[in-house]
Amino acid sequence: MSGPQGPGPGFTIPGSHGPQPEGQHADAYGATQLSAGVPAGATVVGEPIAQATPPPAKKPLPKKGLLIGLVATVVAITGAAFAAYWFWWRASGPELAKYAPKDTVYYLEAPSLPKLFLSLKGVDCLDDKELDLEEMSEEVTDALADSFDLKKDEAKELIESLRSTAVAIKMNPEPEKGDYRSSFTAVLLKVSDAEAIDPLFEGNRFKKDGSFAGGTRYRLSRRKLKASDDRGDRDERTAWQELFDDMGVYRFELPKELEDDKPREKSAEEEEEEAKAKAREDIAVWFEEESLLVYGDPEMVKEIGKVVDGSKESLAKDNEHVAAVKWEPSSTLLEYFDPTAMEEWKKDFFDDVPGATTSMRFDDEGLIGVMRGELRGKKIKDYSDLMPEAVDLDLYEKLPADTFAYMAVATKLKGSGKDWRKALEKTVRGFDEEAAEELTKELEQMEEKAGFNLDTVLDAVGDQMVIAGAGDDKLMNAAIAEEPGEIADNLGVVAIVHLRDAGAAEKIVKSAKQKAEEADEKGELSIKKIDNGFSLTVTPNKRSSDEEGRGSDDDEVTITVRVEIIEEKYLFVAGGGKKRVDRLREAFDGEGDMLKSDKAHKRALGALEPKSQALVWVDTGRMLRTFLKGKSDAKRMARKKGFPVDALILEGDDRITSGYSTLVTLEDDAVKLEARSLNYPMTFFPAIALFSFKARSKAMDRELQELEKKVEE
Repeated sequence: MSGPQGPGPGFTIPGSHGPQPEGQHADAYGATQLSAGVPAGATVVGEPIAQATPPPAKKPLPKKGLLIGLVATVVAITGAAFAAYWFWWRASGPELAKYAPKDTVYYLEAPSLPKLFLSLKGVDCLDDKELDLEEMSEEVTDALADSFDLKKDEAKELIESLRSTAVAIKMNPEPEKGDYRSSFTAVLLKVSDAEAIDPLFEGNRFKKDGSFAGGTRYRLSRRKLKASDDRGDRDERTAWQELFDDMGVYRFELPKELEDDKPREKSAEEEEEEAKAKAREDIAVWFEEESLLVYGDPEMVKEIGKVVDGSKESLAKDNEHVAAVKWEPSSTLLEYFDPTAMEEWKKDFFDDVPGATTSMRFDDEGLIGVMRGELRGKKIKDYSDLMPEAVDLDLYEKLPADTFAYMAVATKLKGSGKDWRKALEKTVRGFDEEAAEELTKELEQMEEKAGFNLDTVLDAVGDQMVIAGAGDDKLMNAAIAEEPGEIADNLGVVAIVHLRDAGAAEKIVKSAKQKAEEADEKGELSIKKIDNGFSLTVTPNKRSSDEEGRGSDDDEVTITVRVEIIEEKYLFVAGGGKKRVDRLREAFDGEGDMLKSDKAHKRALGALEPKSQALVWVDTGRMLRTFLKGKSDAKRMARKKGFPVDALILEGDDRITSGYSTLVTLEDDAVKLEARSLNYPMTFFPAIALFSFKARSKAMDRELQELEKKVEE
């Protein structure tokens, strides 16, 4: 696939009205449907896209008519191209953030569900023959119909009307007693056809409960499962069935035969507690005029209602940081996180910083993400003496083709090793005086044990280094079988360090050799001198069997280590099976099949940023292929849970690989971070989850302290 496919027949661009140019037509809701650009058989949320019917042949035009026709054709082509560009390559922004309150601290949105759905087609590492979007749509439709007791055509109509969805979270500044919610959350869902959602509200899981925040309130209950569903049948549900079944509030009901004939009267205090609990229950509110369904904490739903009626400022228009965000083109998933909400860290790390953002999209290479964030505050100083300069990380060119993972980092420092070490100690002291003292002691111990200090190491290091693991399928199979001897024989680990001072590197190598000789008291080491370095073979003594019979001759491993300075420009350190170490050394010289010629690796680098401070790459396809080999149950469960395991290409030039790159820049008093990822979803959600957990713990601690006081009294 050379790029994202254009919109096709049946795909609507909301908001276009009036007469449509030839090749387009308006649907019942005033949306424009384009008639070109999608391959035959493409689908939009389960509905096959019909191919455009060619216009009837016309009589030849006179010269004047021909000129007019030519101009019209150019205009039509230009218009269609612009429409395709607008839809696929414009800087996609959030569609539902206009409904979220200005003080939302976390926001995640899929601006166009049809676009997200269609973008899966044509991803190189997905097999289009196995990725049947129409079948996937059928699964979703069946699950929705079954869970909410809808007719299949009703469920299909509802799914086809889905346009956008989002999650919005804001903090709970002052939790009431007994309320441990540290934040309020709401899910927003936008539909193009308001009538399509009516059957959902008419089902037995939605119970109408008056008006709320300018909309119609419903109480949503989880699906009642049969007793037989509690074990095996429940586990066999698909991911979509679980999602739909578990929506809503769980309401426990005793079987009628166990109910009391005369239920006990509740006290006033119990009734008050029940009322408070019900007031905190998640609710669903339908805003008819906006064709918007909101589900979540009542407090958040109420805030959204105020934004809808214009009495409260919105995240999209009134939050200056969100309004200024330049989202990545063609993004299908957008994320925003406001770190200034973390009050205890705000002044030190997040003082008046813009929100952190993530943009994700499916492209040729797979799922591509771009994450941006910023640090500024009392603890953030001038790190120019510490931060290595971004360089073209290209030492992967010296790795063999069977490399399964590597991490490359920039090491180009501004000053000497001594300067960097002093800057590090000063920075740590700025955070924690005790930690700085501990660091100084550890560095002194390092020099005593290793025979060289950190200054020497940093003086030796040049622009970059790479650490990699390599091995063929024998290694992968041995890892799955947990065979230590086979793993040791077939695994190779290498570190290649670019040098700026070969003399400092020689001191390190000499000292390492001396330490190895001193440690060779048990006869487990065999040291051999080589040009500009040494190699050693480690053969541990046989382990005696323990009481349970574990340990045998089969557990013995032999490891070869090679340390060498090459051309006074590189430090080469490799360990593993002897054949693997030899192969790594050959690859350094460019012999044999090389990773730099691997097309899947090249494609991954095209999605990342090789000129950075850090670059990580993993051959996900090879690892998954080994893990899934012969595991039919694992594959079956993956399919059940909605993971398209059969569609993943695990070998060859189009196989799936993963990675990320990190670029850090220093501007004035701020540290700016940009990370790019491939098939490695990056998200700020763990940060907000951790923060919420800490806030909840504080609320619980406060109440426990109050309880302890009462007990003492």
